[in-house]
Amino acid sequence: MYNYKIKILLIIFLLYFGYSYVGHRYPKNNFPTFRVNQAGTPDCSGEFSAIQSALQTWNTVSTTYIDFDYGSTTIIAASGYDGTNLILWVESGWDDLYPEYP
Repeated sequence: MYNYKIKILLIIFLLYFGYSYVGHRYPKNNFPTFRVNQAGTPDCSGEFSAIQSALQTWNTVSTTYIDFDYGSTTIIAASGYDGTNLILWVESGWDDLYPEYP
């Protein structure tokens, strides 16, 4: 009987606090192109091929219509409102860039 009550509580919790679709998504045929800062990271090797592989993995999911595009490397080294979907690594000074996230 105890397990039954836990299952009911879990279902109620998931229904109340679970994921819900709020209507935000990329329009079809207007998918994001991602660019990667050419410096990469000294912490590992193969990061560029790993990113391309990860994007391709999402592209092959049959239940989604999104198509991520790898747009090559770039010299852009900081995020901004310039229309570039940038992937980069912050090696130090994270607190200075994003002080609201301790």
